[in-house]
Amino acid sequence: MKKLNLAFLIVTMASGFVFSQSYDFPESVVYDHVNGQYLVSNSGNGTIVASDLNNNLSDFISSGLNSPKDMHIGGNSLFVTDGNDVHIIDLSSATITQTVTVIGAQELTGITGNSDSLFVVDFQGDKIYYVSTDGTEQDLLSDSWTLDHCYSILLDHMNRLIVISNRPNSAMQFIKRDDGTVDFNMGTGLSNLSGIVQSAANDYYMATQSKDAVYRFTDPTNPPLYHDDAEVVVAEGFCSDPGFIYFCDVNNVLAVPSGPDNTVHFISADHLSVNEPMKDEVVIAPNPGGENVTIHVPAAYVQEGNYAEVYTLAGQRVHTLALTQDEVHLSGLPAGVYMVRFTINGESQASRKVIIQ
Repeated sequence: MKKLNLAFLIVTMASGFVFSQSYDFPESVVYDHVNGQYLVSNSGNGTIVASDLNNNLSDFISSGLNSPKDMHIGGNSLFVTDGNDVHIIDLSSATITQTVTVIGAQELTGITGNSDSLFVVDFQGDKIYYVSTDGTEQDLLSDSWTLDHCYSILLDHMNRLIVISNRPNSAMQFIKRDDGTVDFNMGTGLSNLSGIVQSAANDYYMATQSKDAVYRFTDPTNPPLYHDDAEVVVAEGFCSDPGFIYFCDVNNVLAVPSGPDNTVHFISADHLSVNEPMKDEVVIAPNPGGENVTIHVPAAYVQEGNYAEVYTLAGQRVHTLALTQDEVHLSGLPAGVYMVRFTINGESQASRKVIIQ
């Protein structure tokens, strides 16, 4: 398919950016509806941290975990995979109420579920397990040979179990919930898939660590690189090794954790848009830069009505610059990271990231 470029703005909760020093290899994100906050699992130090909508960070679970991976919320409980355990955490009291050791599991990663059932992926064991939400029942659901390095799992709105693998030439599979047999299995055209989620609008989002990108698509039987409906919604290379991505329907936000970068990007879905690549390249230099950064505008774009808008990562527009000459200067910006969005002939084009030092 033709390569698509992203025009996006990144926001964290209401405003601002989640500071990287607050994380220690963040793996997953969920929205805690009981307390109105986001929860982020840190596999590096065995904790879960909370962030309210004003970006105030606090401990949520600081002990009792080893290396938490994926999380799932059902009712007033938080379910967390950790080694061969599933921890059940009460959201109201922020306490671990039960730890279920999954018999036979080696390394649990992805988790999904509904009101009474959890489905958990064993990455090392190439298996899927069923665990009841009250922790009293468990069973091996599937050990199909096709579950090679299965990593993330989604119970979608049609009650289909969708499993993706983290390996070269990753597969996507539908697993029958009643007997664990593989109902559908095909390649995705991608490698090292790490997360799959679905929004209330029935868009699917899938992260790949081989491209450091997130794709959006509408039909899971037609994986991203095999049809034209797929959109790159997080630019390739923007963050390293995206983890278990999460879509918060309450705040209309896509959360993308990056363990190696020790960051979590919260991207407003209002600003997720994909545009055709600009035929002529715009160069911004020096980048990173200091007081004076220059946008070098191709001759084809120098005309009345074309302009560039400069946004902070919180989504605040700080400059609008007319593209009426071949060099446009950025000055007077405080140190930070900005996005420059171009509008050419009335159509929004690809954005560029600018770092002011």
